[in-house]
Amino acid sequence: LPGIIGLYFLLTWVAVVLTWKVVERIESARRSFVGKCVESATNGVSMWNAFGMIMYTFSIPLYATAFLLFQCYDHPNGSHSVMWQPDALCESELWNGLVNLGVLAILLYVATSLALVIYVVRISPMRFGSLRFRQQWKFILVKWRPRRWWFAAIFLAKNLLLCMALPLFPGGPLQLLWTEAVMVAYVTMVLMVLPWRHRWSNIIDSVATMSLLLLSMCCLVYTERDGDVEGVVSAFLLAFTILPLLPVGGGLCVLGYLFWRYPAIEDVDALRTALIAEANIHQIKKCTILDLISCMANATTIDRRMIHMSLAVLTSEVTMKPVPGTWRRIIQRQTSDVDQTRPDGPSVDQARLAIRRYVDSLGEKYEEEAHRVFQNNSQVTTDHFAEAVGSRAGQHCGKIMATILDIRQNGTVLADVYLTYVKNARSSSTDLDEVLAKQDAKSAEALKLAQKDMSLRSSASLVEPETKIP
Repeated sequence: LPGIIGLYFLLTWVAVVLTWKVVERIESARRSFVGKCVESATNGVSMWNAFGMIMYTFSIPLYATAFLLFQCYDHPNGSHSVMWQPDALCESELWNGLVNLGVLAILLYVATSLALVIYVVRISPMRFGSLRFRQQWKFILVKWRPRRWWFAAIFLAKNLLLCMALPLFPGGPLQLLWTEAVMVAYVTMVLMVLPWRHRWSNIIDSVATMSLLLLSMCCLVYTERDGDVEGVVSAFLLAFTILPLLPVGGGLCVLGYLFWRYPAIEDVDALRTALIAEANIHQIKKCTILDLISCMANATTIDRRMIHMSLAVLTSEVTMKPVPGTWRRIIQRQTSDVDQTRPDGPSVDQARLAIRRYVDSLGEKYEEEAHRVFQNNSQVTTDHFAEAVGSRAGQHCGKIMATILDIRQNGTVLADVYLTYVKNARSSSTDLDEVLAKQDAKSAEALKLAQKDMSLRSSASLVEPETKIP
């Protein structure tokens, strides 16, 4: 079947190319709508993409056809017949003669297509900038979000596993249990990563998979069971009863170890996220409205929705006011937090510059500075921290850093939080380099003007005044 479809596409493409050879000689026909369609169809890449789209969409019938020879069912006397040809017994002489063709079909239709998709998925991040590559493999990449381009291989693997139920298990209950396990794993991954470009595609795929899962569970009632199948089904149900407890117990153990080993893990993550948000916001400030419109136009619907929700959360928490046009949410930040994060004194830019100069002065010796400030303690009070940092960077810089690094607003600064801030200060405050460079340039220019003025004054003092003869 794929060979016939491929031959049909090849003959169609040859006919289109020959038609274009005639149409391009006629000026009016070449400029018409039909002529433009024929011209675009002469591109072999577009024809290959159309053929790949059909093969990718109907991958389940294709794989099922490849496994037809190995789909057998049992007889009461212990023999097996091919499901689509009951008069042909499995493992008979006729069947053994066709095994080579069946293996060849599996290698050609199943293994080759899956290997091709995996290869394209692997090289996509490096080759996606090529227009020809995007057009050639559009049928693999166009359905998925940019961050989930690899889900094409998962989708194809799911189809392959579903088609393997009949060849692997002759009995109905085992086939249904295999199908249910595959669909549970697939729908779990879809709900976790949301791979489809459009929101409703994820919803429809999840609902359709869960509907098939419910249908297969209902079909278990109408299957014939024997002693062997009952034992396998019981083991399967026992495994699915115990299996959910393993990740829960393992997750609790891992979280307990992380909180014991790294007690400031949540504060460090909050600080790192804030620094990344600050750096991204300053980068976005440099963009024009045309850049933002172009970005949103090329983003997927799920990405636009995630951006909208993230901005709504950030805006509502910073301003402590609900954002109009969004779902109402409980604001976690309290008024006392706002009062404490606005110390009096110089402007925010001056404070940031002072902190940046302090971080730059540390260089690679930030661990020694942390040892001096914290004195082998995991945390210190904000007053002690402000005094220790202020002795090197200035009193106001110490107060500002103590206010920033007091994540929980409980009057303490953690050593892990301080180290994280110092390590990420340069990368998250790269916009300050321009400010520092401008200030250094202004200082150098002022110094040159002052030196020039001093030289003019000194030269003027050396010139003797003219004497007037009475």
